[in-house]
Amino acid sequence: MIVIAGFAMHAASSSDRAAPPAKPPATAPADDQKVPGTQKSMKGWELYIWEKDNQTFCSLLPGTNELKSNDQINKAAVKGTEVLRAKLADLKPGQYITIRGRQHGDPAPKKTAEEIQTYSTKLGLEVHIP
Repeated sequence: MIVIAGFAMHAASSSDRAAPPAKPPATAPADDQKVPGTQKSMKGWELYIWEKDNQTFCSLLPGTNELKSNDQINKAAVKGTEVLRAKLADLKPGQYITIRGRQHGDPAPKKTAEEIQTYSTKLGLEVHIP
């Protein structure tokens, strides 16, 4: 027991002490880091899918009012659909995607386009295959 200015107090045991304060919440990601499920484009997205030498290639680009150049499509190209699936998972649910073939007016490979459409729909994305 401790007596201070006429008041009797019991010394606190280690079990009586308050727990240390919780760690502060993690900070938000840096501006250059993507947060999954938050990427959006005001005019939706254009997904180009094509096959070359028995390989599938995909380019996901923000929608605009202009046709994409071959250079733009090539620079954004990824091989296979696994990397594309990760990019699609970064998009905010409700975003609109138009699936196209490599050249303007060409259809995308049907089987791959349908697989991506099914996957995208599960993510809450709206998909259109012209």
